[in-house]
Amino acid sequence: MSTREFNLNRWQNEMFVSRARIEALTLAHPGDKAPATGWNIAQCLQHLDVTAHAFIAQWKAAFLRNHPKPGTKYSFWWHWFLRNIEDTSKLRYKTPPQFDPANAAKLEEATVAYFQTRENIMRLAEDMQQTQIGGIAIRSPFASWMKYPMDFSFDLVAAHERRHLTQAERIWPSFSSFYAEH
Repeated sequence: MSTREFNLNRWQNEMFVSRARIEALTLAHPGDKAPATGWNIAQCLQHLDVTAHAFIAQWKAAFLRNHPKPGTKYSFWWHWFLRNIEDTSKLRYKTPPQFDPANAAKLEEATVAYFQTRENIMRLAEDMQQTQIGGIAIRSPFASWMKYPMDFSFDLVAAHERRHLTQAERIWPSFSSFYAEH
């Protein structure tokens, strides 16, 4: 794969698709009822919001302390990691307590917070648009021993979102038929 440069259009498209998926989810099942196991839709959104805030803090700090540097090709391991983060059947592990959603999450509140955080991410992405951020390394907010390129971290957030939105869509068996109709 060629060098990945930060691409605002790609990110805007990711956020647009995520927003459409969430809007469809909330139309399909506007309640906060939890499934028999796992998180409800509000908790999935709340988890994504908490996770995004951890990344936003890392992005701002890294961007302020580093000079822009061109990135390089993603290594085999970074590609593998992205594929496995997105695939809900792989890399299953218990969520660390600081990223665990609150049990009493209300869907409307979680949705509003999620969309506000995504707007903040887009503003930050717009600020970084003209800068090569691929050569700036950030420390993972989840595993302090892990560092990766900042542009990769944006792709990682997108893959993580797709993973949890897929999980949220699977919560309600009738969702796939609802989504097909709209």
